[in-house]
Amino acid sequence: MKMKSYLTIFAIVSLAILCPAQQNGYTIIEVGRCKTGVAYDVFAIGSCAYVTTNHGITIIDIKDKIHPKIIGKINTKRSKKLIKDLKKKIKETSPSELGGFKDTWDCFEILPAEGLSLQMKNFCFLINKECQYKYDDFLECKNICDRVADGLINFLHNRLFDFVKKEGPDNNGEYPLYKLFKFNK
Repeated sequence: MKMKSYLTIFAIVSLAILCPAQQNGYTIIEVGRCKTGVAYDVFAIGSCAYVTTNHGITIIDIKDKIHPKIIGKINTKRSKKLIKDLKKKIKETSPSELGGFKDTWDCFEILPAEGLSLQMKNFCFLINKECQYKYDDFLECKNICDRVADGLINFLHNRLFDFVKKEGPDNNGEYPLYKLFKFNK
């Protein structure tokens, strides 16, 4: 079962884990939250919560229940491979040819631009200020660099779930950059 984009820390965490709230009539009150991405399950022991996500396990320090913080992550081999594959696809693409991303359920594919796209122009220079291609030479760039590829992957990781939650999923799984860049959480 998928949970919210945020792990919500509850006042009765141990009670909620030991006996489900709905079955026992307990009221669950949110006292803090921590962004984890899509979360499937949570297990708390001591002052740590272990959250299973699309990427593996996120470990959260819950001593301060109002301000929990991520203290570690364990990525699965599969998630590492998917990220590596996506980065490779991004780096093989010219920034002016990148239109967005297509969710194919188990991985993301590149959504090509229809013609030339300037959507990446500001993003590239925001992430990589030392780019060898000046702002006016953007169309000369043939491949997205490492720094910008990492920035895009982080951008997707931090933005896509909230975008889908607010705007709804696209029937074809297509998420154009112009919509993602315009989106405010």
